[in-house]
Amino acid sequence: MRGVESNQLSVFPVGELVVGTAVHALLPVGWSAAGGRWQRDTGHGFVDIAGQHELAYVLQLDDLTPAHATASCRLRFCVTVGDIDFHSAGLALPSSNAAQRYMIASNRFGLATEWGITDTGWKAGDGTGRSGGNGTLAASHFSRRYKFSTTWAATAGRFLWLNAANSVSALLDGMFPIALDRVEIRDAANGLVDTVKWGGATSKTLAPGERSWNDPIADLAADSTYFLDVLFHMPSASGAWPADQGFFLAGESARDAKGPELARSAINTAGVGSALGGYFAPAMLAARGWDGERPVVAIFGDSIEDGSNVSAALASPRGDIGFVREALGDTGSGAWNYMHLSRWASSPVTLYTDNLNNLGGRNLVDALDACMKLLQREPMFNAIVHQHGRNALGGGNALAAAQNTFRRAYAKMAAAWPQVPIFQTTITPYTTAANNTRGTTVADQAPVDLANTDSASGSFRKLHEWLMAGVAGGAALTIDTAAAARDPVQMDRWGVDPYQATLVAPVAAATTNVCRVSVAPAIGDTLVFEPGTDNVDTTSKVGIVTAVTRLAERDYQVVLNGGRRSQANPVSPAWASRIIRAHAVGAELRLTRSHDLLHPSQRTQWAMRDILVAHKPFMKQLINSRANQVPQVVMAPGFAAPPRIGMPLAIHWGAIMWRPHGTLVQQILRDGVVVASGSPTNAPRYTPGPQDRGATLSLQQIATNAAGTVYASGGPGVVA
Repeated sequence: MRGVESNQLSVFPVGELVVGTAVHALLPVGWSAAGGRWQRDTGHGFVDIAGQHELAYVLQLDDLTPAHATASCRLRFCVTVGDIDFHSAGLALPSSNAAQRYMIASNRFGLATEWGITDTGWKAGDGTGRSGGNGTLAASHFSRRYKFSTTWAATAGRFLWLNAANSVSALLDGMFPIALDRVEIRDAANGLVDTVKWGGATSKTLAPGERSWNDPIADLAADSTYFLDVLFHMPSASGAWPADQGFFLAGESARDAKGPELARSAINTAGVGSALGGYFAPAMLAARGWDGERPVVAIFGDSIEDGSNVSAALASPRGDIGFVREALGDTGSGAWNYMHLSRWASSPVTLYTDNLNNLGGRNLVDALDACMKLLQREPMFNAIVHQHGRNALGGGNALAAAQNTFRRAYAKMAAAWPQVPIFQTTITPYTTAANNTRGTTVADQAPVDLANTDSASGSFRKLHEWLMAGVAGGAALTIDTAAAARDPVQMDRWGVDPYQATLVAPVAAATTNVCRVSVAPAIGDTLVFEPGTDNVDTTSKVGIVTAVTRLAERDYQVVLNGGRRSQANPVSPAWASRIIRAHAVGAELRLTRSHDLLHPSQRTQWAMRDILVAHKPFMKQLINSRANQVPQVVMAPGFAAPPRIGMPLAIHWGAIMWRPHGTLVQQILRDGVVVASGSPTNAPRYTPGPQDRGATLSLQQIATNAAGTVYASGGPGVVA
């Protein structure tokens, strides 16, 4: 059979030549063939693509992956007439050898911060305080063991070392040199895998502000746990260093010493050093071996993503902590690699502003991009989770100001990484609580300022609806994780859980992190002792339940471990978990979803995590396809509370996945007839009256974009 190129047979793409783009075959006038064969050439000649005979074809990763380093990629369409194969000219495709591209290859690592329990050493060179492991202030040599996990088999891996810190003023250069004495990679059984080198040397001194990738390391197996042992010292006696976000996981350890003997000894594996400050760690592990499809994520966020008010004792087995990282690292839905770039008290402004607060810092987007370009042109991730938002409303920022910070941050990310989809999460409440109730009631809560109120003149709901509508077209998908935190009716207030118990044994003041209660709380709950009284107590930091033991009927021993930095339940209660006040038998206990009414509790973060996990299949679909997509229902709308006469309907509108965003109509129906209609920026509201008793209320969303329309129905609920 002869092959003949026909200048009348052509193929043309509908969009950019990337995975997920449709390519159409155009037949000559008068040809009646309904199909043919698509063929690809990735370096060894054209071969048929199995099962692809229609006139439209969607580009796959294999089409863009060359067979060898000097190969090119092409695509064509063939039609057989008699004994002659007519084929189009080959469509040249961009090569994307995913397996050779460096991508984030683990969890655990991220940008250090300038924070320590005291940080005068950071700015002034004052030896009385350091930004790192300051359990022994006179120490100058330090060791730290970090646990991390892989997903795919990582080859030619490199760690990114930065003598710079993430701050509220963006990325600031370090103030002092850091001497890395020895860095080793060990397996889960403590066997040596490799010693990290820089230009063949096993030690390196990082100058202030220096960014450095080490030499390629030994291959790491897929889905495996490793330890990274970092031994370093400060050449300056009063020097401080960029501090890793210093929580300790099971199997991790640290040690401080006054002299260089530490640099010559084995890593301490027996326990932790100071849990009050961070040590020094790499910012990222990047490696080859990626399959081209698995999501790899950069996370931007604040203290809520950073894991404030959660406990390291409850971290996932892989070492993920905080709702975003635990969701991405969830093995049941398929673990994803990530790098976290979050810092407490920061906002989206840090993503796009240089010299913020006149401190000479560099914006996070440009700083990260420059680090990656030391190795390659492409970004080392194919998705972004942007958790920022809480601090965009900080200081009472009005809606327009908050939206402007989002637009500028999104524009900056899109300009640097135009093919990387951005996923946005929603904002949890920020309130005060009267009468010493600490968030155990809704009625006693009040938003901290006008911007955080769900009122006609407030910004909270308006910003929420704007985010859910897609951040002015910037977000691939907004995920309403905050639905797990807020009250279903008054969305600017924390929800309340029904738990109620009493102490069955007295508790002495400031001596223990253990109590006995009449009703077992759940692991991860945050307890409030004697709410509504002058003796209210949420422990010295946050009373997170990490263990519950049944002693007898209505008698449960509860262990509290407050704060993220503790490795395990301490024998002597750490400062972050002591019950501060004395409490008598019969004292009441309740739960709060936020002990400080700003940061979600451990169990609330787990509920937020579960919402994000439920969205991961849809996120992956969006990550791997840039073509227009018909709207799909991710979560159907529904009532957060049963409809009742005289009570405004509490509605969660669910989530729609689509590209591009289009029009979204939201409707409330009474016995099938629309009684209220609106949009995400002007959501419909309805308060059932006496005439609605016994009526069936339901919800409907109608989403339309260039690719099609979908109807999402929810409810129904009978009015009582």
